Amino acid sequence: MTLLRLHAPSCGDTEASPGVAPSIGVLFVGFVRLGATSFGGPAMIAQIERFVTERHWLPREVVLSGVAVAQFLPGATAMQLAAFVGYRLRGAPGAAAAFLGFGIHAFLLMLVLSASYRTVHGNPLGASVFTGLQAVVAAIVAHVALGFGRRTLTGVLEGLIATASAASFLAGQSPILIIAIAASVAALLLPKQAAASTQSVSGPVRGRDFRLPLALLLVGAAMAMVLRQFDSGLFDLALVMAKVDLFAFGGAYGSLPLMLHEVVEVRHWLEPSAFFDGIALGQITPGPIVITATFVGWSVAALPGAVVATAAVFFPSFLMLIAAMPVVEVIRSHRLAAPATRGTTAAVAGLIAATAVKLILVLPPSASVIGIGLASLVALIAGLGPLWVVAGGALAAMMLGGQ
Repeated sequence: MTLLRLHAPSCGDTEASPGVAPSIGVLFVGFVRLGATSFGGPAMIAQIERFVTERHWLPREVVLSGVAVAQFLPGATAMQLAAFVGYRLRGAPGAAAAFLGFGIHAFLLMLVLSASYRTVHGNPLGASVFTGLQAVVAAIVAHVALGFGRRTLTGVLEGLIATASAASFLAGQSPILIIAIAASVAALLLPKQAAASTQSVSGPVRGRDFRLPLALLLVGAAMAMVLRQFDSGLFDLALVMAKVDLFAFGGAYGSLPLMLHEVVEVRHWLEPSAFFDGIALGQITPGPIVITATFVGWSVAALPGAVVATAAVFFPSFLMLIAAMPVVEVIRSHRLAAPATRGTTAAVAGLIAATAVKLILVLPPSASVIGIGLASLVALIAGLGPLWVVAGGALAAMMLGGQ
């Protein structure tokens, strides 16, 4: 891969000149500012693309190729795209700067919200607001499922895979097994073709390109072993969140089915209602919804749990991006890559839909909750942003008082 190595401005600057690669400091500060105002799932992709191209850091075609790479790999798409931009500009250090900068606001805000959750939820008014927000979250996930399904279910087989995946998840099957079977079935039955690429994102493959990913992998493994030795509970938490990240295909919302399965249904770390409250808090923070992991970690083991869960839910996919960049075109051009990816995304569509069903089934059967949920879904379909829908739902719940 050819990296831009032109003169970089000082870290105190906020932008690089047109055609000049930004320094690590400028990258970090720029993505910190961008991350503070990034809401709305797919809208974050457009925000990153506009942010990068307006500063002439990368051509639009390269950024769009980065979107394709981010969608091909597991993890939160916006976070992966931020890392891709940083990597193209300043290699692995640039990827880390953009990745951390883009996500830091979400982590810090979720820490504050998680720490105050029990106090707020213990208040009758706060409890009413969270009940209303659960209805909003169910509407948001249902809306995501509808949109994701429209974009990805382009054939009969994909529809059947999505339906079977949803039914299997509702029956208690592991999302990991569902995704693996779906990818295998699609790879066997769908037409074999290479994924299209609009822009080269990798150059000649060199052995030294894999030294840093291998070093990071060894460091991560060593830290996991130390964690296991001194606190098995935190080790289990890290393992669960790493698993969630590695199978979060289809963007950050793809992480919710597996997180729900592992945290609520298998390990019973949280009650369903508390987990859905965590999703609601994740929705009002900037950045990807997978930041719900911070809430889960805090609920399990306070501040150490929040830090461990957050690191574990982002590190594996970041490592995969760094490792895949030199060979991503080779991987994506394999004749089985495209059909396997289609099968995976079809399964994720079914899993997200089933998650919406599970959310709906645990809602309190009150007229106010049902009304807030339906009104939220209509507002989302009409084009209102999720953040405004969450605010409206909270206000409605406050006014209705949980009646």
